[in-house]
Amino acid sequence: MSGGFAGEGTHVLARFSVQVTDDLRLCGLKLVDTPKGRRTFFPSVSGGGRSVTASTSLSRQITAAASIFFEGHEIANDRKKAA
Repeated sequence: MSGGFAGEGTHVLARFSVQVTDDLRLCGLKLVDTPKGRRTFFPSVSGGGRSVTASTSLSRQITAAASIFFEGHEIANDRKKAA
């Protein structure tokens, strides 16, 4: 029995990784049954290690997109802070 995102009484059925595409892999996921009868999955958030691996190309695309959003975000750039 464990808690976490799914709540108390959650039973971890399996731990797994899945290759979503040639460029993207989700690592260290948990398949769980919840007390309400729902089956779902969550990333393993403790213990370190990568939760996602991506190809070099996809990593660069994600980094570029995040950077563009960050650079354009006024609060993140200290250009407009609430007084």
